[in-house]
Amino acid sequence: MKKASIAAMVMACMVGVAVAAVPAVEDARVDAMVKQFEQMNQGQAIPAAQLGQIKEQAKQILQRQEILKQEALKQGLDKKPEVQAMLKNLESQVYAEAYVEQLKNTIVISEADLQAKYREMTRELKLQFAEFNSKEDAVKAQQLLLKGANFADLAKSLPEQKQNLEGNWWPAAQMGSFPAEIRGLVKGQITAEPVALEGKFYLFRVADERASKEAPAFEQIKDQLAAEAKNAKVEEQLKALFKANGLEIPEAPVAPAQ
Repeated sequence: MKKASIAAMVMACMVGVAVAAVPAVEDARVDAMVKQFEQMNQGQAIPAAQLGQIKEQAKQILQRQEILKQEALKQGLDKKPEVQAMLKNLESQVYAEAYVEQLKNTIVISEADLQAKYREMTRELKLQFAEFNSKEDAVKAQQLLLKGANFADLAKSLPEQKQNLEGNWWPAAQMGSFPAEIRGLVKGQITAEPVALEGKFYLFRVADERASKEAPAFEQIKDQLAAEAKNAKVEEQLKALFKANGLEIPEAPVAPAQ
């Protein structure tokens, strides 16, 4: 008697067993998932050599999801309120992300703006200050400065106050933790209002500014600057849109200096 082949035995076992076809998945859905993979990888495009493999993985993921979806529908899970709520949330998320992406694609950052951002990011400021025990004293000193008094002479006339006439150099990029009254000052400017810090009041002056010698070259971080500038403009437009629809977005608190 001849031995039955393995293939024949498998075929015999499958007689009368219906095998469902693997769910079809549109190429557009596969491409959308591949794009999600790229976004999760900080926007880095998938190398051409790996693209076919990644697409096949995406297709298999979607096919498994489709099989599970059909089983869920058979059991009526689509009628459950919590499932319907999750679907609405996912729909809102997809549309929101698509809108933000559209905003990014329409925003153009000029070369001049990038150069200005680079100069601001890489400049260093030399800050002087004079300390006062009360706001009134600080305001009086400030009025003298506005009338043309010299900052150093003014500070020298107040020996009882803590002063820093020499000044310390600070990278402008690290001044995000400074009080808002100091950020944005340029050479020769004095804080428009006395700055309250730990029960004292201060007047700050930018004595000098310079380009940082340790800053990377413009071309090295040009793409990073463009991305940051786009994100800032997108955030600005979104805040305006939210406000127009009655939703105020509070400003994030500035982290204290470490």
